[in-house]
Amino acid sequence: MHKNQTEQRCRLLLSPARAKLVTQHGRRNGIPVVFAALLGAAILTGSCGVVGNKAPEQETVLPLLREEAQELKSEGETLNPAFGVTANWEIEDVQVRKVSNDDAHPWGGTIRFKITSRVREPDGTTSTEEFVKNFEYLWDTEMGGWSVR
Repeated sequence: MHKNQTEQRCRLLLSPARAKLVTQHGRRNGIPVVFAALLGAAILTGSCGVVGNKAPEQETVLPLLREEAQELKSEGETLNPAFGVTANWEIEDVQVRKVSNDDAHPWGGTIRFKITSRVREPDGTTSTEEFVKNFEYLWDTEMGGWSVR
């Protein structure tokens, strides 16, 4: 490894003056530079805590739940025309709410649809049915996404 590369890597963990000193001598107090850098990174990571499992903000998870609603709508409206059924899935509401005392699932969500289905009967008439369907979700921090409840 070149001296400049070592110096650049050490600057990530040390002050510029110390990084230059370490790279000039290749060791700091008898400890190889690479080991010292790894040890420093481990100490910094441990003191900072785990960042990966932090709950995202509501502004982050709401658009993802809206995307899920659009996917459900698309799937629900895709029917085999041979069955003589058509469906219209209207997204009435997408809500996200805080779930208390659950770090693994900090957010709950609800998608509400108004579904209108039309069926062509054998006698040529069309019957229409309307109903409301709710889908409940939980944000899974470990997975980093919504899961059906």
